Amino acid sequence: WSGVFGDSLESEGYGGELRLCATIMGSGRTLVEGLYSEIGYVRGVATGRALVGEWFESVPSTSLGRGNFSLVLDVSGSYFTGTWWYGGDSTNVAGTWNEPRLSYTRPSNLQCFWTGGYTAATAVVGHLSVAGGTEYDVCLNEANDLYGSYFYVYEDGSGVEGFQDSKCYTPVVAGGAPVCVGYWYESGAMGVFMNVASSATSVYDTWW
Repeated sequence: WSGVFGDSLESEGYGGELRLCATIMGSGRTLVEGLYSEIGYVRGVATGRALVGEWFESVPSTSLGRGNFSLVLDVSGSYFTGTWWYGGDSTNVAGTWNEPRLSYTRPSNLQCFWTGGYTAATAVVGHLSVAGGTEYDVCLNEANDLYGSYFYVYEDGSGVEGFQDSKCYTPVVAGGAPVCVGYWYESGAMGVFMNVASSATSVYDTWW
């Protein structure tokens, strides 16, 4: 399953690429993780040519930003076909997911947002420092709301203060670390973000 596939508008995608990284874990199962069009994240388990899992997009506090999928890779490996739906009800299919393979080369871990099967029970919290000077102070409550303040440093050395607020969801099919999606706020600006912990001391933002 490792490689690059399309993310076409015909399959209700976003017109970019779906980058997948497949890893055989110590348990013998094949974990598949990836990003599509720098908007969504997928995590699932492959058995042969079949892949089942969950997808996440940054639509906090609604069921429209996450769901499940079931895909089957063609015997040639050149394309996959399948379906996707909101939530965990496979009888309520929302659309088909059929995409050609664009490359057999495994993307980098960062391009797939690969966690390596890290199985944290919660998102990373506390004081976090990022190379370049950016600092975060992050908290998590019992409702799985991840929130906190930050000071973001630009390449020119200037910086801006901000606040982030998100909801964290733990994948059921493949397990692993929670996926947190939410909003960031700065003076005169706001946007969306997503992060997933890949170690006890690291948080990678897929996009913002």
